[in-house]
Amino acid sequence: METLQHLQVSKNVETKAKLGNVKTQITGLQDENVTLKQEVNSLKKRALSLESNSRRNNLIFKGLKFTSQNNYVEAVINFCYEMFGISNKLWVNRAYPITKTKSLILAHFPDDEDIREILSKRHQLRGTEYAVFQDLPPEVRYKRARLFAVRAEADRISGKTGMNIISYDHLIIDRCRFTWENEKLVYQGTDGVEKLNRLFSHDFRPFLTRLAEKGPPIHRPIRH
Repeated sequence: METLQHLQVSKNVETKAKLGNVKTQITGLQDENVTLKQEVNSLKKRALSLESNSRRNNLIFKGLKFTSQNNYVEAVINFCYEMFGISNKLWVNRAYPITKTKSLILAHFPDDEDIREILSKRHQLRGTEYAVFQDLPPEVRYKRARLFAVRAEADRISGKTGMNIISYDHLIIDRCRFTWENEKLVYQGTDGVEKLNRLFSHDFRPFLTRLAEKGPPIHRPIRH
């Protein structure tokens, strides 16, 4: 009888030891998984940075009219001259349609000054059928669209415009940097809604919930 009890105790001890080893292995795998996720996220950020840099001298033009068949470089130069008053000596290295309907034309400008001048004047196109965009990676465009919607709502609540800045994939409000991650407004790595609420003494939660579920509103251009 004592022998059986001894065997049972030994088995219990052995089982507990095995369970302890399994738990240790699981913990190790969980830690390894966290590390791998961090490394993957780091690689994604580096790849996104490289892609953004490769696109930085590209601009996308919407609504161009063509004076000669398939001469996209000429169309871009004429547009910038007519709409912005920019010299027709612009250096456009290449230009080509990126949609089947040719409604969007991508143009490459080797000179950074040309890019800056065009972007500084594109506000003149508001309310028209024309537009000029930076050639940003899809992930960045997705974030910016939602951050622009947040900025517009913040401007509406405060009654002030031009105070809040979109910088690449961040929204800067009163020196606080917000971004958009996993369908949430994020501030310093956490849910940014409470910080935004405090800045404006207003509950933005319903607006941000709609934004996450339905995306930003679509603004139709005014056609003349």
